[in-house]
Amino acid sequence: MFIVAHVACDYNRAIMHRLFTLALLLVPVVAFGHHAYTAEFDTTKPVKLSGVLTKVEWSNPHIWIYLDVKDDRGNVANWGFFRVSSGHAAAAGHY
Repeated sequence: MFIVAHVACDYNRAIMHRLFTLALLLVPVVAFGHHAYTAEFDTTKPVKLSGVLTKVEWSNPHIWIYLDVKDDRGNVANWGFFRVSSGHAAAAGHY
């Protein structure tokens, strides 16, 4: 019975080692995909908007800012923008 328990322990350890290694290999893929700014936005085409600030959401690691913007016909559309938190922006030298 002692031999069976020892073998089961080694088997569990081997499985845990493989799962941990797989997790370490996947972390960089997930982190890289999360910050694909250029995949979502065309940085060569800036947009200038003015409107009424309707909402600010402070959540880590992003800040969401919402504006009600009128078009040429007077229709109002709510635009949402996100940016990194102030601490992250300062650390990156944006202030």
